[in-house]
Amino acid sequence: MENCYSSLKEVDNRYKYKGASSGNVDNNSVAQTTQKSITNPADRETLEDAAMVVARKISIAENLEQEAIKACEKADKIAELFDESLVMLKLAKELHERCSRGKTLVLKS
Repeated sequence: MENCYSSLKEVDNRYKYKGASSGNVDNNSVAQTTQKSITNPADRETLEDAAMVVARKISIAENLEQEAIKACEKADKIAELFDESLVMLKLAKELHERCSRGKTLVLKS
């Protein structure tokens, strides 16, 4: 059974979906563009508001990422418990079959 982590890879102590873009941005060019384009104080406030919105969305995304990781861990645990229960079911069927044929069973611990 394939686990949830098969589509995730660890990058810098964080997990990222395989195939997703790296999101690398040249910070110098962004800073230069920002400094050139902001001359009006009202624009500066708008930029600060936008930065706050982005920070909030990043925080929400990080929280969702953690929830997804926890959900994958739970799914893996459930899959493991399911596999163990199938083994127990097989054992129970085998014991029932032997008992129904009149065989004597001795269970040792």
